Amino acid sequence: MTDMRYKQHRRYLAAISVASDMFESGLIDEADFSALETKFAAKYLPLFRYEKPCLSATLPIRQTDEGRG
Repeated sequence: MTDMRYKQHRRYLAAISVASDMFESGLIDEADFSALETKFAAKYLPLFRYEKPCLSATLPIRQTDEGRG
């Protein structure tokens, strides 16, 4: 990874951190957060995108009995 690419990714993560704090404190809603994330992704071109905050208290993957004999 080049130094410039690293700086862009770091700036993206910093911007997402601020937006996430704003979302958690209730200053913006989920739609605003998604719009900000899209703008940050277009501006900084991150390696990995932070799509939206996980609001669930449970794990998103659940074990099922499907496929058991």
